[in-house]
Amino acid sequence: SIVSKIPMIIEDKENQFANTQITLADEQNFFVIVGANNSGKSTFLRSVIKTNRKENSYLVTVNRTVLTGEGSIREDYKKNFTSFTNEVLGQVDDNVRPKMQPLQDFFNLKDIERKPILEWYNKYFSNRIVEEREDPENSASSMLLKVGGHSITKQGSGMRATLEIFIKLLDPNIKVLCIDEPEVGLEPYLQKYLFQAIKDKASSDKKIIIATHSHHFLDIENEENNYVCFRNSEDKIDIKRPDDLKSVIFRLLGNTLSSFLLPENILIFEGQSD
Repeated sequence: SIVSKIPMIIEDKENQFANTQITLADEQNFFVIVGANNSGKSTFLRSVIKTNRKENSYLVTVNRTVLTGEGSIREDYKKNFTSFTNEVLGQVDDNVRPKMQPLQDFFNLKDIERKPILEWYNKYFSNRIVEEREDPENSASSMLLKVGGHSITKQGSGMRATLEIFIKLLDPNIKVLCIDEPEVGLEPYLQKYLFQAIKDKASSDKKIIIATHSHHFLDIENEENNYVCFRNSEDKIDIKRPDDLKSVIFRLLGNTLSSFLLPENILIFEGQSD
């Protein structure tokens, strides 16, 4: 196996960890963080990118369902791109709307850079995204991203929420990518496809860390990639590998037998064969 050259030593940037730092296994390239609400998952992701900002880290936040920046490439956005990115790296909570504009990020790319994003997206989702011009007869007119003949800005929240993820997945400059709640807006059926699309892009050149409430984003094939985030008795954040992944899945499903569409009361009969 290839050992990554990027150490996963996460420093306590917001003074909320149980220890001054949290170390994740160096040989891993994909990490899944689960935990209850307010367990510190988002805080942990912010600390990841603040620790690794020299390695070109990026955090895709939960506030990504509103797509902005449609149409022509704007010079004012290009000039402010660096400062906007630094705001993402320096944020202290997720209750803000980033100034980043995913559609502008997409349109500012060269043709050869946009093509693999669309190909990767369309590989995993049946509702294909295509590039079109506002005026099909004028190649200089504003560019649009369309799904089923309509602008992606008019699609459901799930479709909108996934676009920024795919843009950053295919960005070769991002070496540490954090994604907060990738399941936002997606039905369980599509969550499975997005999980695979994300995991397939994890490599020694791009470590990916996701924080999730969905059992569809747990790594069942490699249980070593899963971690539980929690607050200890002193209200400090800690992270560890789960002792039993099945119990984690059970809790994410609601922690009741009825979550499995089974009755609450079960009678078990035993006896000899035949």
